Amino acid sequence: MGFGEKWIRWIHFCISTVKFSVLINGAPEGFFEAQRGIRQGGPVSPFLFILAMEGLNNMIKTAKTNRWITGFEVSTNNERSLEVTHLQYADDTLIFCDADEEQLRSLRVILVLFEVLDALPTYMLTLFPIPAGVVQRLDKLRRGFLWQGNKKRKGYHLVKWKVMITGKKQGGLGIKNLKNQSKALKLKWLWRYAHEPHSMWSKVIKLKYGEMDSWVTKEATNPYGVTVWRSIRNWWPFLRNHTTITVHNGVRTQFWKDRWLGNQNLSEIFPDIFDLALHEDRTVAEMWSPQGRGGLPMVDITQQRKIQSELRLQGHEQGSSNPQLALETNLENQNSTKGGMLHLAASKGGSTNTENLRKRNSILVTHCCLCGEAAETVRHLFLHCKITDQLWKIFINLRGIQWTMPSKIVDTLSSWEEAGIEAKNRSYWRTIPACIWWTIWRERNARSFEDRSRSLQMIKTDCILLLCFWCTKSYPVDAEAILEVLESC
Repeated sequence: MGFGEKWIRWIHFCISTVKFSVLINGAPEGFFEAQRGIRQGGPVSPFLFILAMEGLNNMIKTAKTNRWITGFEVSTNNERSLEVTHLQYADDTLIFCDADEEQLRSLRVILVLFEVLDALPTYMLTLFPIPAGVVQRLDKLRRGFLWQGNKKRKGYHLVKWKVMITGKKQGGLGIKNLKNQSKALKLKWLWRYAHEPHSMWSKVIKLKYGEMDSWVTKEATNPYGVTVWRSIRNWWPFLRNHTTITVHNGVRTQFWKDRWLGNQNLSEIFPDIFDLALHEDRTVAEMWSPQGRGGLPMVDITQQRKIQSELRLQGHEQGSSNPQLALETNLENQNSTKGGMLHLAASKGGSTNTENLRKRNSILVTHCCLCGEAAETVRHLFLHCKITDQLWKIFINLRGIQWTMPSKIVDTLSSWEEAGIEAKNRSYWRTIPACIWWTIWRERNARSFEDRSRSLQMIKTDCILLLCFWCTKSYPVDAEAILEVLESC
């Protein structure tokens, strides 16, 4: 593509000097070099992808220029027409050509040379309504993979799927809800149509269906050839009810029918006056002027003539003050994903302790293997066991707070959130419960299944080091680094 040798050496250095480390029981062990390719999520990956897709774009344009393939024409009259051969968005590519054998051969050559793999599932969700049966089958596969992985034996589904697909700030895991994702992808097309009036694809849609106003096309009512845009256009009432318009120059904003003052349009607020209006479709720019023409209040919009009006989302949910904030903090840290999962399961009463295994007819010893003094329940193991209590006291005594352990895990998380309101680093403070539970869970499993145990002092040390690792993404090299983390909690 004409890049210089120096630039090529830079890119080669970026992708050939990367080293990887594998987490074993939560700790990185050794490093090894990649043999080929680039790492997933690497900073150079998006740029290389853009360059590669630009190559495909040029190949198709060349084929169009030489008439090896021909796209379709969009036109409302003989004077204006637009030929479209391909559409590209992110990693999706849609190519158009005639149903001709020679054109298909040419297209096949292009694809073989480029080795394209199309992201079909996401593209289908973007354009077409997802059937309920498909959602159920996909969710079944996702549930199985989450709790079983690739193992053939049946795994325990510890938390309801409805909770798993709830947002992290609402106490869930944040797995994508397919129905909501499909709806969001369609709403995004409407949002882009309103904000990208000069893009090629919006011009195509505008020419084909015509404009209802400045924000959306007319309804797609013709039963022939309108299935895709009809399914998208049908969501416009929903989007309109959840948006308001910010008026700049007022050219795109309808005075009576758009919602630019509060949550209602003026035709709804003043229906009697609207019935007397001679020009119902006039814009704000046409109705208002610096001189206050027509007896309307004077509004200075002349200073913003170059700025178009725009749609804005109304106040949306920001997430309530929820004890699951610690879960959100942990899941965003890749080093503590297992701890975050345990945090979620424990808060919902769904860990695989003896209490829950007995409910599933698994015969196990019922006493707590840490203290041996009570039955092993979720609440006992993570809150009231005397070994667990010692870990809680490390951080309670460090802050010098008065603390009485609640009886439920959800109440504990809520109280912990309130107790850390003055912490220097709230993120570190929210990580502590999951860190304690992950330390206790590993010790419990080591004693139950490997017949090995550690002293209380070693368990405390492991908990503190794990907290430092989760908070800073590296193990502390000296006592000063440990104190720095503890003092920030």
